[in-house]
Amino acid sequence: MAKEITKEKSTSAKLEGEQSLERPRSWFRDLRRRDVLALPEAREAAERLRACADALEGYAELVYAAMHGDTQGAVEPPTP
Repeated sequence: MAKEITKEKSTSAKLEGEQSLERPRSWFRDLRRRDVLALPEAREAAERLRACADALEGYAELVYAAMHGDTQGAVEPPTP
């Protein structure tokens, strides 16, 4: 996403390609169910997944703003 933002190529087609967070979310849910040791890395993984979701949401806002010609309301998404 950062690469596309830098190149100012925020298009809906690029957004569709970036919206595949469902697979990592599914993997994370499966791993959490199996984590009988309650490993501390699970918290870090949850935070990173949340950061990715936040970055994707910010990127989506940029894409929608670009599609509607609104460059003033666009905010750069956080980097995961």
